[in-house]
Amino acid sequence: SMMNTCKIWRSFRGTLIISRNMANREAADLQESKTVTKVVEGRATIVFPSKNEVFYNPVQEFNRDLSVAVLRHFIGKWWKAPIPKQWRKQEKAPTTDTEIGVFQQQSSKVEDSESDKLRGEDMEDESRREKDISKSDKDIRILEALSATGLRSLRYALEVPDLREVIANDISLAAFEAIQRNIDFNQLSGKVTAHCEDASIYMYKCRNIGQQFTVVDLDPYGSAAIFLDPAVQATEDGGLLCVTCTDTAVLCGTHFEACFAKYGSMPIKAKHCHEMGLIQWPLS
Repeated sequence: SMMNTCKIWRSFRGTLIISRNMANREAADLQESKTVTKVVEGRATIVFPSKNEVFYNPVQEFNRDLSVAVLRHFIGKWWKAPIPKQWRKQEKAPTTDTEIGVFQQQSSKVEDSESDKLRGEDMEDESRREKDISKSDKDIRILEALSATGLRSLRYALEVPDLREVIANDISLAAFEAIQRNIDFNQLSGKVTAHCEDASIYMYKCRNIGQQFTVVDLDPYGSAAIFLDPAVQATEDGGLLCVTCTDTAVLCGTHFEACFAKYGSMPIKAKHCHEMGLIQWPLS
């Protein structure tokens, strides 16, 4: 009976230890679920700590939706379209009045002939013209210079077709780790690449032909004026530059001193303040 009692006690003790381990594991999982936040937006899902180590703005969801829509339209309708002959680089620019007149006549004739061709084209002509595209779909590269959680880059990779590569850059090491974690979580390691460097320096490094990006996306906290010059140089010819500014109140005349300090111009507080603000930031 003594041996039976010992066996019962050992089995009970083992069951108790297993129950404690399971309880501790469940408590750890519950604690982890409380400290980690999952956000589903579009087709992407991001995971980041709840203690605000990385900036995430849920109000900008509409802005990201709009960016995805614009990018899909740009790639589908503009980037894939053949370049008209009159838009291609001329070997010699016209200088004299006679040459300018001849060039204008030739341009009008080319435009008329091109419009006539477009009216009478069928599906075979359309497929034939698509073969003459100078830009390949596989060459479409996107840079999100200020990525934070990497959500915008993930949505580009998941919702925009015909992309070769998306670079998600941020100077913060915590943001870089969050981007890498979200890339692995969405299984996009072959399409999205995390990069940790100063945005301006990295864009200046990519200003040479062959290293430039088809699309450069800027979404800074505040003014985007300091990033405009490297962003324009990092965007290849015919590419797309997407800029989001969160200081539109400054551009629209609410704070004159701040506008002059950031953009070197004085805003006009009038009915056309939004149009003036749109003109001021590229000229800065």
